[in-house]
Amino acid sequence: MKNEEVLDARRYKKVPDILEKVLGEQEYQGCKMDFDPDASPSAIEYYKIIYKDSALKMMSEFDFEKLERRILKDKIRLLVCLSSGSDYRNNDRFGPKFKLGGDIDFNFNEKKVSKLRKLLSEKNQNKLDECSIRHHTLRNMSLIASTGRLNVLKNGLYVNNGSIAWGGPI
Repeated sequence: MKNEEVLDARRYKKVPDILEKVLGEQEYQGCKMDFDPDASPSAIEYYKIIYKDSALKMMSEFDFEKLERRILKDKIRLLVCLSSGSDYRNNDRFGPKFKLGGDIDFNFNEKKVSKLRKLLSEKNQNKLDECSIRHHTLRNMSLIASTGRLNVLKNGLYVNNGSIAWGGPI
C-alpha cells in the first residue's frame, strides 16, 4: 500500500466507535431532541473529523459550526451551510442556499431487509443481517448535497441485468 493510501489514524481517534449504532434521540443546544441519525449532532461531529480538513477544496467552503435545523417526517436534520465568505455563495452552480446533509450510504432498514430476505437463500441471510446491523452506524454515513434532491436519485438506483437503472425509491 502506498503512503498516500494509508489513512491518517490520528484524525479518527476522536471518533469513539464508527461501528456503534447512532441513536436518534440526542442532546443538542441543551435539549434532548429526536434526530434523523445520519444528520444528528454525533453524525455532524463525525463529519467534522472526516471532512473538515479534507484535501477537497470544496469542504473548506462550509462552516461546520453553522448548522441549519430542518424537520422532515417528525425528525430533526442538521445541515451544514456554506461559510458566509464562501465563493460558492454567489456563483451560478451553488448559490447561498446550497447545503450538505448526512445520508446513509447503504440503506438496509427493516422494510428493505424484509423484502430482501424473501429473495435471498438461507446461506446469504447472515450477510444481510451484518448489513442490517450496520445500517445506522457512522461507518455507513456520509455527507451529500441536500440541495437538488440527490438523495432521491440515489435511492432510486438499482442494478438491472448488469446495468445501473433508476426506477424511483423502493
